Amino acid sequence: MLEFNSFSGNPHSVHITLRDTANPGWKPNTSIERPPSRVAVVSALITQALLRANTAKLGGRTRAAYVGQAINIRERTVPPVSKHTCGTWVSMSGFEYTADECCRLEYREIVSKMRETLIQGVKDCEKIVSDQAFGRWALIDVNYDAAKKAACSDSKVVWFTDWSNFGEYELDFGWGKPIWVSLSNVYVQDMVILMNTKENDGIEAWVYLHESEMAYFEQDEEVIKFITN
Repeated sequence: MLEFNSFSGNPHSVHITLRDTANPGWKPNTSIERPPSRVAVVSALITQALLRANTAKLGGRTRAAYVGQAINIRERTVPPVSKHTCGTWVSMSGFEYTADECCRLEYREIVSKMRETLIQGVKDCEKIVSDQAFGRWALIDVNYDAAKKAACSDSKVVWFTDWSNFGEYELDFGWGKPIWVSLSNVYVQDMVILMNTKENDGIEAWVYLHESEMAYFEQDEEVIKFITN
Protein backbone atom coordinates (compact mmCIF):
# COMPACT_ATOMS: atom_id res chain seq x y z
CA MET A 1 0.00 0.00 0.00
CA LEU A 2 1.24 3.48 -0.87
CA GLU A 3 -0.21 6.65 0.62
CA PHE A 4 -0.10 9.79 -1.48
CA ASN A 5 -0.71 12.45 1.13
CA SER A 6 -2.26 15.79 0.29
CA PHE A 7 0.09 17.68 2.56
CA SER A 8 3.80 17.18 3.12
CA GLY A 9 4.76 19.77 5.70
CA ASN A 10 4.47 22.72 3.35
CA PRO A 11 1.59 24.90 2.13
CA HIS A 12 1.37 23.07 -1.20
CA SER A 13 -0.23 19.64 -1.38
CA VAL A 14 1.48 16.75 -3.10
CA HIS A 15 -1.38 16.23 -5.53
CA ILE A 16 -1.17 19.95 -6.39
CA THR A 17 2.51 19.42 -7.21
CA LEU A 18 1.52 16.52 -9.44
CA ARG A 19 -1.19 18.66 -11.02
CA ASP A 20 1.32 21.40 -11.79
CA THR A 21 3.53 18.82 -13.45
CA ALA A 22 0.61 17.56 -15.52
CA ASN A 23 -0.77 21.00 -16.38
CA PRO A 24 1.69 23.83 -15.73
CA GLY A 25 -0.80 26.40 -17.00
CA TRP A 26 -3.22 25.69 -14.17
CA LYS A 27 -3.05 27.76 -10.98
CA PRO A 28 -5.16 27.34 -7.82
CA ASN A 29 -8.24 29.55 -7.48
CA THR A 30 -8.27 30.72 -11.08
CA SER A 31 -10.75 30.26 -13.90
CA ILE A 32 -8.22 28.51 -16.12
CA GLU A 33 -9.12 24.99 -17.28
CA ARG A 34 -10.17 22.69 -14.48
CA PRO A 35 -7.10 20.88 -13.10
CA PRO A 36 -6.74 17.13 -13.47
CA SER A 37 -8.27 15.16 -10.61
CA ARG A 38 -6.06 13.73 -7.90
CA VAL A 39 -7.13 10.25 -9.05
CA ALA A 40 -5.90 10.99 -12.58
CA VAL A 41 -2.52 12.35 -11.52
CA VAL A 42 -1.84 9.56 -9.01
CA SER A 43 -2.94 6.93 -11.55
CA ALA A 44 -0.65 8.41 -14.19
CA LEU A 45 2.29 8.47 -11.78
CA ILE A 46 1.73 4.81 -10.87
CA THR A 47 1.24 3.82 -14.51
CA GLN A 48 4.61 5.24 -15.50
CA ALA A 49 6.27 3.56 -12.52
CA LEU A 50 4.70 0.19 -13.37
CA LEU A 51 5.85 0.42 -16.97
CA ARG A 52 9.38 1.28 -15.83
CA ALA A 53 9.32 -1.62 -13.36
CA ASN A 54 8.18 -4.00 -16.08
CA THR A 55 10.94 -2.82 -18.42
CA ALA A 56 13.54 -3.25 -15.67
CA LYS A 57 12.24 -6.74 -14.89
CA LEU A 58 12.57 -7.71 -18.57
CA GLY A 59 16.16 -6.47 -18.75
CA GLY A 60 15.34 -3.31 -20.71
CA ARG A 61 12.76 -4.76 -23.11
CA THR A 62 9.62 -2.64 -23.42
CA ARG A 63 6.20 -4.16 -24.07
CA ALA A 64 2.99 -2.69 -25.41
CA ALA A 65 0.66 -1.46 -22.66
CA TYR A 66 -3.06 -1.28 -21.99
CA VAL A 67 -4.42 0.83 -19.12
CA GLY A 68 -7.98 0.13 -17.96
CA GLN A 69 -10.07 2.29 -15.63
CA ALA A 70 -13.21 0.83 -14.02
CA ILE A 71 -16.37 2.95 -14.24
CA ASN A 72 -19.38 2.59 -11.95
CA ILE A 73 -22.32 2.91 -14.35
CA ARG A 74 -25.06 3.28 -11.69
CA GLU A 75 -27.09 6.51 -12.13
CA ARG A 76 -25.23 7.18 -15.40
CA THR A 77 -27.45 5.18 -17.74
CA VAL A 78 -30.58 6.32 -19.58
CA PRO A 79 -32.93 5.41 -17.97
CA PRO A 80 -30.83 5.57 -14.79
CA VAL A 81 -29.93 2.44 -12.83
CA SER A 82 -30.32 3.01 -9.08
CA LYS A 83 -27.17 3.58 -7.07
CA HIS A 84 -28.36 0.77 -4.77
CA THR A 85 -28.55 -1.80 -7.58
CA CYS A 86 -26.77 -5.05 -6.68
CA GLY A 87 -24.32 -6.76 -8.98
CA THR A 88 -21.25 -5.83 -10.97
CA TRP A 89 -22.47 -2.75 -12.80
CA VAL A 90 -19.03 -1.76 -14.01
CA SER A 91 -17.75 -0.74 -17.41
CA MET A 92 -14.17 -0.13 -18.46
CA SER A 93 -12.51 2.78 -20.20
CA GLY A 94 -9.08 2.06 -21.55
CA PHE A 95 -6.29 3.11 -23.85
CA GLU A 96 -3.26 1.46 -25.41
CA TYR A 97 0.33 2.26 -26.25
CA THR A 98 2.66 0.37 -28.54
CA ALA A 99 6.04 -0.77 -27.25
CA ASP A 100 7.72 2.10 -29.12
CA GLU A 101 5.31 4.64 -27.63
CA CYS A 102 5.96 3.29 -24.13
CA CYS A 103 9.65 4.09 -24.57
CA ARG A 104 8.95 7.82 -24.82
CA LEU A 105 5.78 8.33 -22.75
CA GLU A 106 5.52 11.59 -20.83
CA TYR A 107 3.64 11.98 -17.57
CA ARG A 108 1.41 14.80 -18.85
CA GLU A 109 0.45 12.71 -21.87
CA ILE A 110 -0.76 9.86 -19.65
CA VAL A 111 -2.79 12.24 -17.47
CA SER A 112 -4.41 13.74 -20.56
CA LYS A 113 -5.20 10.32 -22.01
CA MET A 114 -6.72 9.15 -18.72
CA ARG A 115 -8.99 12.18 -18.54
CA GLU A 116 -10.03 11.87 -22.16
CA THR A 117 -10.91 8.16 -22.03
CA LEU A 118 -12.64 8.42 -18.65
CA ILE A 119 -14.84 11.32 -19.81
CA GLN A 120 -15.79 9.35 -22.91
CA GLY A 121 -16.39 6.21 -20.84
CA VAL A 122 -18.76 8.03 -18.50
CA LYS A 123 -20.59 9.51 -21.49
CA ASP A 124 -20.91 6.04 -23.06
CA CYS A 125 -22.73 4.81 -19.94
CA GLU A 126 -25.86 6.56 -21.19
CA LYS A 127 -26.32 3.94 -23.94
CA ILE A 128 -25.61 0.77 -21.95
CA VAL A 129 -29.24 0.05 -21.00
CA SER A 130 -31.01 1.47 -24.05
CA ASP A 131 -28.71 -0.10 -26.68
CA GLN A 132 -28.43 -3.86 -26.10
CA ALA A 133 -25.51 -4.46 -28.47
CA PHE A 134 -23.57 -1.54 -27.06
CA GLY A 135 -24.37 -2.63 -23.51
CA ARG A 136 -22.91 -6.08 -24.15
CA TRP A 137 -19.77 -4.51 -25.60
CA ALA A 138 -19.36 -2.09 -22.67
CA LEU A 139 -20.04 -4.62 -19.89
CA ILE A 140 -18.56 -7.82 -21.33
CA ASP A 141 -16.53 -7.48 -24.51
CA VAL A 142 -14.27 -4.65 -23.31
CA ASN A 143 -13.29 -6.58 -20.20
CA TYR A 144 -12.84 -9.81 -22.14
CA ASP A 145 -10.55 -8.13 -24.68
CA ALA A 146 -8.47 -6.57 -21.90
CA ALA A 147 -8.18 -9.95 -20.16
CA LYS A 148 -6.89 -11.49 -23.40
CA LYS A 149 -4.24 -8.77 -23.61
CA ALA A 150 -3.23 -9.47 -20.01
CA ALA A 151 -2.67 -13.13 -20.91
CA CYS A 152 -0.43 -12.19 -23.83
CA SER A 153 3.33 -12.10 -23.19
CA ASP A 154 3.71 -9.12 -25.53
CA SER A 155 1.46 -6.82 -23.50
CA LYS A 156 1.44 -5.21 -20.07
CA VAL A 157 -2.06 -4.56 -18.73
CA VAL A 158 -2.68 -2.31 -15.72
CA TRP A 159 -6.09 -2.13 -14.04
CA PHE A 160 -7.27 0.89 -12.00
CA THR A 161 -10.36 1.20 -9.86
CA ASP A 162 -11.24 4.24 -7.74
CA TRP A 163 -12.95 3.61 -4.40
CA SER A 164 -12.25 7.07 -3.00
CA ASN A 165 -15.94 8.11 -3.09
CA PHE A 166 -17.36 4.99 -1.43
CA GLY A 167 -17.61 6.63 2.01
CA GLU A 168 -16.09 3.63 3.76
CA TYR A 169 -15.02 5.74 6.76
CA GLU A 170 -18.66 6.65 7.44
CA LEU A 171 -19.70 3.02 7.92
CA ASP A 172 -20.70 1.98 11.43
CA PHE A 173 -21.75 -1.59 12.22
CA GLY A 174 -22.29 -0.85 15.90
CA TRP A 175 -18.66 -0.52 17.01
CA GLY A 176 -18.11 3.03 15.81
CA LYS A 177 -16.55 4.32 12.61
CA PRO A 178 -13.34 2.65 11.41
CA ILE A 179 -9.90 3.98 12.22
CA TRP A 180 -8.38 2.52 9.08
CA VAL A 181 -9.99 0.70 6.16
CA SER A 182 -7.73 -1.78 4.40
CA LEU A 183 -8.03 -4.59 1.87
CA SER A 184 -7.33 -8.30 2.00
CA ASN A 185 -5.56 -10.17 -0.77
CA VAL A 186 -6.67 -9.41 -4.32
CA TYR A 187 -5.84 -12.24 -6.68
CA VAL A 188 -5.40 -10.06 -9.74
CA GLN A 189 -1.92 -8.94 -10.70
CA ASP A 190 -1.27 -5.41 -11.94
CA MET A 191 -4.36 -4.15 -10.12
CA VAL A 192 -4.37 -0.73 -8.44
CA ILE A 193 -7.18 0.20 -6.02
CA LEU A 194 -7.36 3.83 -4.90
CA MET A 195 -8.97 4.72 -1.56
CA ASN A 196 -9.34 7.85 0.54
CA THR A 197 -7.41 8.37 3.75
CA LYS A 198 -9.50 8.71 6.91
CA GLU A 199 -8.96 12.49 7.03
CA ASN A 200 -9.77 12.78 3.31
CA ASP A 201 -6.42 14.50 2.80
CA GLY A 202 -4.80 11.98 0.49
CA ILE A 203 -5.08 8.78 -1.50
CA GLU A 204 -3.97 5.30 -0.54
CA ALA A 205 -2.94 3.21 -3.53
CA TRP A 206 -3.14 -0.55 -3.06
CA VAL A 207 -0.86 -1.94 -5.77
CA TYR A 208 -0.96 -5.67 -6.50
CA LEU A 209 2.04 -6.95 -8.44
CA HIS A 210 4.07 -10.10 -8.80
CA GLU A 211 6.85 -10.02 -6.21
CA SER A 212 9.55 -10.00 -8.90
CA GLU A 213 8.16 -6.73 -10.23
CA MET A 214 7.27 -5.18 -6.87
CA ALA A 215 10.96 -4.96 -5.98
CA TYR A 216 11.52 -2.56 -8.89
CA PHE A 217 8.32 -0.61 -8.28
CA GLU A 218 9.12 0.04 -4.61
CA GLN A 219 12.46 1.56 -5.59
CA ASP A 220 11.06 3.88 -8.26
CA GLU A 221 12.39 7.37 -7.54
CA GLU A 222 9.29 9.19 -8.78
CA VAL A 223 7.01 7.14 -6.53
CA ILE A 224 9.27 7.57 -3.52
CA LYS A 225 9.26 11.33 -4.10
CA PHE A 226 5.53 11.65 -3.53
CA ILE A 227 4.59 9.00 -0.96
CA THR A 228 4.11 9.68 2.74
CA ASN A 229 7.19 9.11 4.87
